[in-house]
Amino acid sequence: MVKTRLGAVLFQEFTLGLVAVSDPVYDEYRRVAWRVKEQERLVGGPEPLLRLIRERAVWVVPEPLTKRVCRDPKDDKFIEAALAARAGVLLARDADLTDLEKPYGIEILTPRQFLGRLPRKIRRGLA
Repeated sequence: MVKTRLGAVLFQEFTLGLVAVSDPVYDEYRRVAWRVKEQERLVGGPEPLLRLIRERAVWVVPEPLTKRVCRDPKDDKFIEAALAARAGVLLARDADLTDLEKPYGIEILTPRQFLGRLPRKIRRGLA
């Protein structure tokens, strides 16, 4: 059962095949998910969400960048995956990404900004 509005949106996006990941991006998701589980002492593990990503996301081979884009070079993997997927939007909470101004024409939105752009009817259905 999806418990958050963003989770519901991501579930729909995964189902439609609109979420793209690369091996380096997935590795980051996995590391962070397990770290959060331990830090927050969560009862359930992140495996259901990780399985959903593995099974439903569109997998891409990262498009190598000609130069570093992010302040934190470890975050360039997200731009590389977005480029490979020909994505118009990238969701992120990390300021090293959200502070960028449309690298390669990719708009970077926070989850809150993304949800705010959804039509009201859809947002109500996610509550």
